[in-house]
Amino acid sequence: MARLFKIAFSISIIVFYTSCASLTKTQLKGINSYAQVLEKFSDYPGTIVKGFVQLKYETGQLNTGTIVNNAIVTESLWKSYYGKDKALKEAEKLDLSIQIIGEYAAALAKLSSTDLSDSIQSGSLRLGSNMSQLITEYNAVSNDKISINIGALVAKSIAFFGTRYTKNKQAKDLKAFIHAGDPLVTQITESIKKDLEKVVLEKWIPGLKDELKTRHQNFLSNMPPKAEYRVYLANSYNKEVAEIIARIDHLEKITAKTIAAVDHIRKAHKELLVCIQQKKKLKEVLVETQAFYVSVRGIYKEAKM
Repeated sequence: MARLFKIAFSISIIVFYTSCASLTKTQLKGINSYAQVLEKFSDYPGTIVKGFVQLKYETGQLNTGTIVNNAIVTESLWKSYYGKDKALKEAEKLDLSIQIIGEYAAALAKLSSTDLSDSIQSGSLRLGSNMSQLITEYNAVSNDKISINIGALVAKSIAFFGTRYTKNKQAKDLKAFIHAGDPLVTQITESIKKDLEKVVLEKWIPGLKDELKTRHQNFLSNMPPKAEYRVYLANSYNKEVAEIIARIDHLEKITAKTIAAVDHIRKAHKELLVCIQQKKKLKEVLVETQAFYVSVRGIYKEAKM
């Protein structure tokens, strides 16, 4: 996160000294700051999915330690495995959305680099093809198709890097890229927000809490009759359940903060588009980028707790 602190400092300085008459080095840093925060954001929705899948598996395995029938234990293990697989399948569109926004952020960071000579790095030429492939996969599982061929635009722009790429060409490509990317950012962020709300907050987490409660009640009501063994086993089991409850609550908080950050992605990008189209001052977009940074920093702090 030290890198994000540097981005935040750059944003606060740029707010006071920038206008959009042309894409100066300072303005490129402003665009690049947004891209870097967006890249960092793209780490968290995937972490939410992985966190849920692990909790789902652990919840499914809670009672197996007290079962002496090997067949039942084996069945429970496979049931937990298929539960993880089902959850990952339900999150397929969300996962693709996250990858697309991450690729978009990486391309924007590359195109807004203030050092044109650093652009030919390992993997940079794959950005366009990666995005095109991800969009194809997204369209295969989503009812809301993405019609923007932004991958070709990325590949075409980055192909010039390291040759005779000029500041004017960079400005032209950035404007075209941000213009083409705005409806993509709007659609993908809306998809991420909707899936986090509908799948994670409204379906997964309540379902996991219900499953945990049911398993807890069943375990306590079916413990062996010996009093001393019951007390020890109940205390140990209650501790495991309490730990999982705390992690579920933690996951719920991270999800809510991630959803709140999504709106800043969209607003900052739209302000960026207006700025480069109408030559307005960059102050508005940097204020939104600062708000976006603060929201991502909030997710990071929550994730570390």
